[in-house]
Amino acid sequence: MKKSRSWRRVPALVAVAVAVAAWTPPSPAQVPATPPDHDTRNIRHKIADAYGVHSFHTVERVSFTFNGKSGEQGTRRTWMWWPQEGRVRYDGGTWNDGNPIEYRTADLEGQPSEDVVAADQRFINDSYWLAFPFHVEWDIAATVTDEGMAPLPIGEGTARKVVVAYPETGGYTPGDIYELYVSEDYRVLQWVFRPGGSETERYPRTWENELRFGNVSFATEHAGPDGDVRLWFTDIAVEFRNE
Repeated sequence: MKKSRSWRRVPALVAVAVAVAAWTPPSPAQVPATPPDHDTRNIRHKIADAYGVHSFHTVERVSFTFNGKSGEQGTRRTWMWWPQEGRVRYDGGTWNDGNPIEYRTADLEGQPSEDVVAADQRFINDSYWLAFPFHVEWDIAATVTDEGMAPLPIGEGTARKVVVAYPETGGYTPGDIYELYVSEDYRVLQWVFRPGGSETERYPRTWENELRFGNVSFATEHAGPDGDVRLWFTDIAVEFRNE
């Protein structure tokens, strides 16, 4: 993967009030191959493996619509993502008057246009909601810590708590922390988003309704503890390369 781009994070309010602000590696739209030091005993790799990280290099294109609702406020954005090419297309929705925008990773180098940066911010946010378990492995600058069993933040029960902490410098919103609560088979059940590593701002969300496409899977629904914030995906389609 090229290391030609500075870290970029997306402001939380892009994704309906208190959604997620997601970090991305230097080439955000382009997916790296599985690192050569991939160790299936490592917790970050176990989580990525559970969602099919070893098959992602065969993905030609992912299409999806990100939907969000917080109170009366709603968001809908449709994307096409060519991860091996580093190419992204915003294909319409409630942002930008629905006008499509297409860009490549190379467009973000130097002085990208305001429209491209704005599209990139939203794509990072939306795609991280869709594919965060893969980024637990891909985002090698993040620190991943297994803290053992802990109570779930929403409802009753316990799960393994895994903390993903991003660098304190660089990007759209540096220093964010995600507390993942994973099942025995290393699938994310819930998480807590802590913007900037805050101890007081904590946004728990569920991870539900997993859909599988070949060997790759995504959780498609996320809700807050009181149900007034909901994020979900529709129109998901995955095309694979013939290898």
